[in-house]
Amino acid sequence: MVKFHLYIQEICNKELMQITEEKNSYAGIVFVYDLSALTMNHLSRANYHMFQVFHSFDCNNYPESLRRVYLINAPQVFTIGWKFAKKFLDPVTLKKIVILGSDYKQELLKVIPNECLPTVYGGNLDYLPSGGGPIKGIKKFS
Repeated sequence: MVKFHLYIQEICNKELMQITEEKNSYAGIVFVYDLSALTMNHLSRANYHMFQVFHSFDCNNYPESLRRVYLINAPQVFTIGWKFAKKFLDPVTLKKIVILGSDYKQELLKVIPNECLPTVYGGNLDYLPSGGGPIKGIKKFS
């Protein structure tokens, strides 16, 4: 998991640098995580430690690359883990996290065009991207 996380961060960082150079403006990452499958089993000590490792690594190596994180379909069990996790997040990072239940479509459409939002999330994109690489057409985040 750690290697995969580092791999994804490097791909995103490379893309951000390219966009920044081409457009002469700052680019940032927007993540959307579907938490619908989250259960109590995911709230283990090992997963908590992995979360700390990821967060520490990202803060030290990719500062200010994160624009926004949307956590969608957050089940009630999420509130238990969130109480512990948010204690270790920087206040600046906390402000970038938006927790949504199942009514998330309008909020996502503020930063993701309908044609780039997968159909499973209410958009018109009829496939899920197969990992890695840019998704063209994303709206500028304000």
